[in-house]
Amino acid sequence: MISVLSQVQKTRVNAAFEWLGFSALMLMALLAMITDKFGDRAGKVMVVVGCILLLKRGKDVLTSPPVLLAFIAVALQLLTWLAMQWQYPDWAESSPKVERLAAWFAFVPVAVLLAGERWKILLMLSLAAFSLLISPWITGGGWNEIFRGLDGQRVDFGVRNAQHTAMLFGVMLIVFAGLLLGRLFDASISWGKVTLFAVLALLCATVVVITQTRAVWLALATVLFVLVLFGIAYSIKQRVLGKKFVITSLAFVGIAVGAMNSKVAETLTNRIDHEWSNIQLALSGSDQYQSNTSTGIRLDTWYESLEWIAERPLLGWGGNGRDLVVKHTDRLTEENKKIFRHLHNSYLDTLVNFGMLGLACMLLLFCYLAFIAWSLFRVGELSFNLLMISGALLVFTLVVNCFESYMFFSSGMYVLTMVGGALLSLYWKSKKAIL
Repeated sequence: MISVLSQVQKTRVNAAFEWLGFSALMLMALLAMITDKFGDRAGKVMVVVGCILLLKRGKDVLTSPPVLLAFIAVALQLLTWLAMQWQYPDWAESSPKVERLAAWFAFVPVAVLLAGERWKILLMLSLAAFSLLISPWITGGGWNEIFRGLDGQRVDFGVRNAQHTAMLFGVMLIVFAGLLLGRLFDASISWGKVTLFAVLALLCATVVVITQTRAVWLALATVLFVLVLFGIAYSIKQRVLGKKFVITSLAFVGIAVGAMNSKVAETLTNRIDHEWSNIQLALSGSDQYQSNTSTGIRLDTWYESLEWIAERPLLGWGGNGRDLVVKHTDRLTEENKKIFRHLHNSYLDTLVNFGMLGLACMLLLFCYLAFIAWSLFRVGELSFNLLMISGALLVFTLVVNCFESYMFFSSGMYVLTMVGGALLSLYWKSKKAIL
């Protein structure tokens, strides 16, 4: 009798512990991008609880590729730190900061806490989307800032800066546009959901425009090509286009034509023309570009980083690597050196800091997430529509990180944690690894 009561009590404690972690995860999803203080604290609680639960899940989970890759990333950072302490002690960090790469794997404890439950995944992603949609009135200037953006000014809603706001809303645009396309090909879905996703996609597209971030525009243009291919493949497979698709496509064409004759078109044109000459010079291989511009500063730090990468290609220069590049270059003005502490490129940042081994960790992580998305689709746990969205998000991530170091900022890790955690939880459940 005592043993039974003890087992019941233990079960209740475990359940309470799991709900603590899940609650922290939901708070992180809701608050991480709009309140640094509370969102960060909730995230730390989520990681601690998730990792403790991870240790209890057994060998299958502890030896899974993402967990092993996380251990490798931590070991790599320690190795890089030791090498810098030995060869360049004055430039090495005073202590190893393993969280720089370990943060990429925060989606692992998220997957444990979600446990493959679709309602938990939907709630987490809904809270994340809701927090971003209300950010203009929480961290930004509300309607006044929105109207300034529509009038041609660059806005950011107080989410770090315009580039990060654009990236986050670009991710949501992909999701809502993908869901919209899926509904258009499904004749059984009502116009209510079609309208909802169309409105949300249009809102996100508007924010992407008024944040005036060219890199996100380029990434979305690339994604559009991918979505079109997925849409064509799906329509061929289903042999259905449907009235909704035709009517809604015509409606979007009308919206696009109207937008091209509005302030939106002027904003797009001005923003691209502002750096077009520098872009053309860079593409031609010329070094005669204007340095003290958005494109010029990126090119200066990129060219400088190549010399540092060539000197230590395998392990890099440690956590201070990208800061060393900016600090010691003669290409940037002293004013710009005070402003910028990264290379505006996640791949170069990783190469400078942790060498080719660090970049291999990043690329293997992306490959693994693509693999589990495809595996889930193959076994029927992920619909074609969600596979389409996952593929588009991967393409978007690969492109946009060429122009900003999102993988080393909270915004990029936030997206990776949410999306990666959702996919991994479904995958582990399909393999019965977390039951």
